[in-house]
Amino acid sequence: MYTYENEKFDYQKYWYFFDEGKFFSVPKTENIKDYEKKYFQKTPSNLFDYLFCNQKCPFKEKHFYFFAIRTDFIHSQQISNIITFFQELLKVSHHLILKGYIVFFYYEKKDFDFLDIIPSLNEDFNSNLVLFESGPINRSQPEGFRILFDIYLQFYEKHPIRYLNNTLLIIELAKYQADQISKITSILLKTIIEDPSFLFLINALFENNLNITKTASSIYMHRNTINNKIEHIQKETGFYIQKFNDAMAVYILLKWK
Repeated sequence: MYTYENEKFDYQKYWYFFDEGKFFSVPKTENIKDYEKKYFQKTPSNLFDYLFCNQKCPFKEKHFYFFAIRTDFIHSQQISNIITFFQELLKVSHHLILKGYIVFFYYEKKDFDFLDIIPSLNEDFNSNLVLFESGPINRSQPEGFRILFDIYLQFYEKHPIRYLNNTLLIIELAKYQADQISKITSILLKTIIEDPSFLFLINALFENNLNITKTASSIYMHRNTINNKIEHIQKETGFYIQKFNDAMAVYILLKWK
């Protein structure tokens, strides 16, 4: 028996699901396939409690990332192999099964591009993987995970693109579901959106076609200072504003904030 805020969970008799800030139970005598895809299934996990129940964060790092793999297109006998592979690749042990996805949580930006390894993964696991890769999420905003993941799920159901990251998701949302963008602007841009000096620099870069030399001249700022600020933006948000797609994503976020 597990207790949360005077609410008892009996995992031997019931499955528990989370929806709009509340839990509800389903007897284990029922088929839960429809529930698993529609709601977040509660597991006895510190990570789940942190993400959904506002409990203590189970890790010390300032940011965390998540990587989601849809299970529909994975042969059942390969799921445990895929979990083991990504645990080793991402050097983490935390994962949850949420709404038909295996979701891995890790704490350092990886120095490889997931797009580069997808073809070999599909071949190795005899699957056609569906993947979503997040940027950094501040540990003080567990709701950031819930909101971003839900928006991704809603988008995928209407536009099943097999690989998306934050940058590509924002660009696609601007085409099809622009009303969703304002919901994630503060989550993805974090403190950057609250700092006039960074917003001033970003706008100057846009006005000068991302050219650092021209930007430095137009705002009387040293190139090294600009480069340092660009590095800070990348570390804080995951967007490298010198890359066209990342710059476009930031522009869209600011336009629809």
